[in-house]
Amino acid sequence: MNNQNSQIISPVFKDKKAIVFAPDNKYCKYFAVALKSLILNMDSSEQYDVVVLASDFDDKNLYLLNQILTPNISLRFFDIDAYVKNTCSVQLKTMQYWSASMYYRIFIPLIMPEYERVIYLDSDICVHKSLSELLNLSFDGKELLSVIDTVSPIIDYRQTRKEHFINELGLKNPHDYFNSGMLVFNIPLINKEKYIEKCFDVLKTKILQFPDQDLLNVVFEGKVKLIDCKFNSQYSYLIFEAKTLDLLSDVYRENYLNGFYNPVIVHFTSSRKPWHSPLEKNAHIFWQYARQTPFYEVLLSDMFKRQINISIPMLPHVFRRHEYKMKYYKYKFLKYFVFGKKRKKYKDKKRKYKKLLKDIRQFMKKVS
Repeated sequence: MNNQNSQIISPVFKDKKAIVFAPDNKYCKYFAVALKSLILNMDSSEQYDVVVLASDFDDKNLYLLNQILTPNISLRFFDIDAYVKNTCSVQLKTMQYWSASMYYRIFIPLIMPEYERVIYLDSDICVHKSLSELLNLSFDGKELLSVIDTVSPIIDYRQTRKEHFINELGLKNPHDYFNSGMLVFNIPLINKEKYIEKCFDVLKTKILQFPDQDLLNVVFEGKVKLIDCKFNSQYSYLIFEAKTLDLLSDVYRENYLNGFYNPVIVHFTSSRKPWHSPLEKNAHIFWQYARQTPFYEVLLSDMFKRQINISIPMLPHVFRRHEYKMKYYKYKFLKYFVFGKKRKKYKDKKRKYKKLLKDIRQFMKKVS
């Protein structure tokens, strides 16, 4: 394991292939699980050149990551912050839940020009089978391999999102919108100067709701080969809200469900992360790898602390749930007999108690 300080990253192995992650120091414990899952599912003949685009990992986390490594893994860290500061002429706008690190994947073709193929993976993933198939999948003349985003097959039922795709991003086919949590770059085919010029143009001129993902969909439109869902099995509302499965075409539904139950890569895209909700479907996959890392106790501790922080404020409401139910029905009934401001007041109170009852039901379900 070493740090890379030059402006480009050179291949370690003869096949000129690499796997890239971009977690920050706070996300290291989840990245460690992803790394362990990658190692445990390697074929014995494989060697992986793993690069982390990060600048802030502390000594303790670096030491613990080193405990995970095996001889057939090369792990290097590239000072991406310094690179971006020196080369990026556009402000990388952050959002509430996403830091500037979400943009780092767009620089891969520039900092890894000597490679043939580079896989980028988000750090909220688990590799559940060998990546050998993905590392050898044909590009068929395309610059990128990716998996369709779960919003795309139901985009006709998400009008606001569809309008954003068409009117703001200018996508010709919003049904081909892909997820950026797993990308395979065909490095030699990408024109580096035109590519980054277009990336910066999109950053300057477009309103991006999912910044890196929207940007890459604009830049690579028509240049991406969409591949099987098993290579980026997205943990989304298609599973949590089963009724959405009825909106899918038969072909996509079969592909998605086959990928979900037989994944090569599990991607925990939803806010319902397995380290928060260990009983969710496929959360067991995360924990089977987590317990084999030096971060297992930290992950458990964080989960219990979070549950306690959620539970304590909710307990007084649990004991008052019957009172809330009576008040809900009271205001639901009374609102039909009043008008104007009073009716609005009663409707607001009805909504308030309805939400409280829903929150209590969800809490009781979690602790039961």
